[in-house]
Amino acid sequence: MPGCVWDGLVDGEKDCGDSGLNVNNKKEEEDRMWIHGVIFAGIAVFAAAGKRWPKNSRKKIVFIMLAANFMGLFLTYTQNQNRIYQENSYLERKPAGEGDYTRELLVSVEGEEQQKVQISVPEQVSDEPEQESEKEEPLSRQEILEQEIQQALQTYNQKRNEKDKYYLPSQLDGKDMQWEQTPDFSGRYLAFLGIAAGAALLIQKQKKEEEKRKKRREQMMMDYPGLIMKLTLFIQAGMSVRKAFQKMAEDYQAMGKEKEKRYAYEEILICSREMEQGIPEKEIYERFGKRCGQVKYKTFSVLLIQNLKKGNQNLLKMLEVESIQAWEDRKRTAKVMAETAATKLIIPMIMMLLVVFALLLIPACLTFYST
Repeated sequence: MPGCVWDGLVDGEKDCGDSGLNVNNKKEEEDRMWIHGVIFAGIAVFAAAGKRWPKNSRKKIVFIMLAANFMGLFLTYTQNQNRIYQENSYLERKPAGEGDYTRELLVSVEGEEQQKVQISVPEQVSDEPEQESEKEEPLSRQEILEQEIQQALQTYNQKRNEKDKYYLPSQLDGKDMQWEQTPDFSGRYLAFLGIAAGAALLIQKQKKEEEKRKKRREQMMMDYPGLIMKLTLFIQAGMSVRKAFQKMAEDYQAMGKEKEKRYAYEEILICSREMEQGIPEKEIYERFGKRCGQVKYKTFSVLLIQNLKKGNQNLLKMLEVESIQAWEDRKRTAKVMAETAATKLIIPMIMMLLVVFALLLIPACLTFYST
């Protein structure tokens, strides 16, 4: 019999594309795909408004979301096609010996709400009608309707008397029935999974950036006293601030890649290059303070700007005071960091203590009970 086949269900009509029921089916497909349109709009807003994130990261996140939503859209479209079945539709029976199987469908009877029905499809050799189990408890309205549908299925297929097909009736007690496949939401799940993956990637990227900024702040605060001391020594040796900056930059470059990158000296190196380009010192020191972004370094840049007006003698006194204060701050910072590290080690130490107790007590207990 020619017809349309989809996931085991066959439509007995010769042309499934011209029926009025398929028009409703298309409308339902459109209704089910609106969520993907909303997701596309959300991705577009994120791509336009998320400029504060790095461009490469933003592109990667948008690509993941778009790919997942396109695949979800494809699944939603393909898995929900031809969900409404025509008259004389049927389910394929399994060959003899493979047993019965259950199929969940949506059915709407005229005058009743749509509901899910579990249809038990017998194997090909089973010609006897299924026996309904008697229930002592009163049946609900939904259970009564489901029982009537099951009975209608058995009666209808007994009349058709076909061993390899299990037909779906189009009427129940003179009322029209419409059968549908249960909707497939895998496309939506895939789209939301893509959004979740993009959000997780974004959060991870932000966390890494925050850790990098925190490391930079801590490192620059630890390097600040040494930087002030070096500058003070160079100025006491007769160098100008300009020459002192260039000397510190040369010393840092001489280290090459042997040591870890030091962010404070990287900023000094930038200042040295700007001096070689002929940029005014006042502007260089202002940029230095803004790039460092910390109060100590901003104060230091203000001292350097004042030096351009008042001379090195006042600068030396101010740098000496600043150096003493910076070393005191570093001691306090090192103490706090040590306390933080000790706190983080408490849980591993407790776990190690429990392991030691276990190694001592378990053999002792086993020996005691064995004797």
